[in-house]
Amino acid sequence: MKKILLYLKLHLSEHWEYGWEGVAFLVGFPIFVFTCLFYNFATDLDIYFHGSPFQWWFKAFFYVFPFFTVTFSYLFLFKKQAILKKPDFWLLCLLIVFILFLNQYASLFDANSFDSALRYFFKKLFFNIDCCIFYLLLPLSYWFLVHKKSNPEFRFYGMSKEGFEYQTYLFMLLVMLPLLYGVSFRSDFLETYPRYKAGMAEHFWDISPFWTISAYELSYSMQFVCLEIFFRGFIVMALARYLGSGSVWVMVAVYVFIHFNKPMFEAIGSFFGGYILGVIAYYSRSIYGGMFIHIGVALAMEFFAFLQQ
Repeated sequence: MKKILLYLKLHLSEHWEYGWEGVAFLVGFPIFVFTCLFYNFATDLDIYFHGSPFQWWFKAFFYVFPFFTVTFSYLFLFKKQAILKKPDFWLLCLLIVFILFLNQYASLFDANSFDSALRYFFKKLFFNIDCCIFYLLLPLSYWFLVHKKSNPEFRFYGMSKEGFEYQTYLFMLLVMLPLLYGVSFRSDFLETYPRYKAGMAEHFWDISPFWTISAYELSYSMQFVCLEIFFRGFIVMALARYLGSGSVWVMVAVYVFIHFNKPMFEAIGSFFGGYILGVIAYYSRSIYGGMFIHIGVALAMEFFAFLQQ
């Protein structure tokens, strides 16, 4: 725990070295993110974008906006505009936004090809599988074709046990469990969780819901493994080549945006959780802690939601 607090202190203290520019960013960044967050819940912004018949390029703006707003603000405030002249920087930025767009709007599998009784189950299952593919394969391709060539000793983003201390993350998870149980009684929580509810598929196959729920939860857990690779691994560590520790702020901005369709308390928590895990990943070069916390929290929320049924 002391090491994590040291990481946070080190990351925040870097901004004070820049004077008013650093302070302006530390103040302006949360104002920007929380203004967008509360505007979303006041106007259903997420539903407006994701449920609308707009063209794909308009929908892509949903992630282009936070990503480049924070990126450009950081570069100009800290006088790093020269980075904008590097084609490889633009390639990486566009790839990140493209992956975010694919994860939200694209699907590699068609659940409608199954019997109507099975569509709900496969739609839920395929979404998790799509996330795993988009979050993992494209960063893996970039690492192999670009990052590893320039630095052969560089490990795949955050896949290192060297900075992972499971006792600390177990303690953090245990502290969070009572809070998660408390919010599990909220109506907005129960409208969202559990993510898969047993239905017609079990009757169609004449099997216990245990099997379908287990299959879903396994894919759900794997989604978070790949999500950590993408957000705390790829975005933070690949962008760090150009932004340094500023890559953490960019990651947090888009990470909060993907939570706009979740309950408000979870979206707010994604800001603080995303920031802490991002800082840990940046300094420890390991994302195993984030995987442990994320899977533990996700499954705990599922479990508490099932208890309320």
